[in-house]
Amino acid sequence: MIIFITLIIIIGITSLFFISRQPDIKGFYSGLMEGNKEPSLVAMVLSLVTTWIFSRSLLTAAILSYYYGLPGALAYTAYYFSFLTGGYFIVRLRKKFRISSLVEFFEKEYGFVGKFSYSFIIIIRLISEIFANLIVIGLIFGNEGTIEYKASILIIMLLAFSYSFLGGLRNSIKTDYIQMIIFLLLLLALLVSLYFSNSLIEYNLIVSKVGDFSNPGYALILVALLQIWSYPIHDPVMMDRGFICSKEKTKKSFFLAFLLSSLCILSFSLLGLHLSPNALNGISFIEAVKINFDEYLAYIIFLLLIVSAISTLDSTLSSAAKLIVLDLSLLS
Repeated sequence: MIIFITLIIIIGITSLFFISRQPDIKGFYSGLMEGNKEPSLVAMVLSLVTTWIFSRSLLTAAILSYYYGLPGALAYTAYYFSFLTGGYFIVRLRKKFRISSLVEFFEKEYGFVGKFSYSFIIIIRLISEIFANLIVIGLIFGNEGTIEYKASILIIMLLAFSYSFLGGLRNSIKTDYIQMIIFLLLLLALLVSLYFSNSLIEYNLIVSKVGDFSNPGYALILVALLQIWSYPIHDPVMMDRGFICSKEKTKKSFFLAFLLSSLCILSFSLLGLHLSPNALNGISFIEAVKINFDEYLAYIIFLLLIVSAISTLDSTLSSAAKLIVLDLSLLS
């Protein structure tokens, strides 16, 4: 546990090292870098990916594959087509209406009611994202209501708040960059460890769940393919990143983010497939991780969840600040 906590501290300090300590108002809310320069394509892709590779999404993908096999994994991965629909939607809106945010679009088209109705929806979405990620963090360290549960939530929240407060959306993009690199390295370490572990994914179990067309995973795939047309529009964190760069760079970044995020979420869901025999015994996914893996492999899994939670939290906080101060002008 000491090694685990030390690694979290190192990740936190590394993130703080990359932030801007003298932010300007424009960079704080717009996401532009120093000198009002656009973030690089790589930075935008990694930042977009972190907006959807968060602890709750990782856990949900793994749990769906844990219970429903490959169809469950594909069902959650299907949601990542939202990058294609969301990117197309933003570029079209920017060309037609010349807007700088979705709130501005709803105000132009639907007036005061449209502006505040949409804002109310995304405020609820932002709050749910914050609590959903913090709950996952708490469950890693202890049962609900314990001191460990509450303390871990408080510490991670303060860490994310600290550099979000110092630099807003600009710092969020900067820390997304380094946190996503850490995430990819941890994911690679996990996949290599699973490959060389003694227990392999049971092929017969996978085939049986794929061939069972009453598997709820198939229904979830259809649900995902229906939701991708509207789901990204009320994701303010994703939408905010669609207005930072030129339309051409935005189009490329959303497409590349779709490829990378889909690969990441599908790869992590292999963990659920790996542990799926435990589901037959009524064991929860988190407990299956603790039972089946040594502490070092479990640390990698939990670090993946924590890194993804931190990166999502600061993005959510910066989007909330932009919404309140810039889009709604509630504090001006």
